[in-house]
Amino acid sequence: MKKYIATIILAIAGIIILCSFGISLPAQFERFVDKVEKNAPEYTKEDWTKASEQFNKLMDKYKESFDNTSEEDKERIDKSIGKYRAIVFKYGVSKSFEESMKTLGPKLESLGRRLGSFFEELSKDVEVKNP
Repeated sequence: MKKYIATIILAIAGIIILCSFGISLPAQFERFVDKVEKNAPEYTKEDWTKASEQFNKLMDKYKESFDNTSEEDKERIDKSIGKYRAIVFKYGVSKSFEESMKTLGPKLESLGRRLGSFFEELSKDVEVKNP
């Protein structure tokens, strides 16, 4: 009976210890990147800000534990970092560019019209002499 109770206590202690470690850092990166990739098409500016903050926290953890991280885990993390940056470029930058063009487009058209008028008036004032 004592052996049975001791075994149960050791098993519970083992489970508690394993649970306290949580998921590995490479797995945290992979889950984060998968979540961002899945939801990126619908992300708002606020969502991208939150994702960036979370990514920076993961990067801080990576920097802190870099010397104690195995080469295999570093490869997994680096792969996730690259994938995340590609997603940000694909969705974040393109959305930002689209939003900028919505506001910038009319301004560029107006500038074009003003420059056209300027050069038209300038050409009226300049005499063209044939040699």
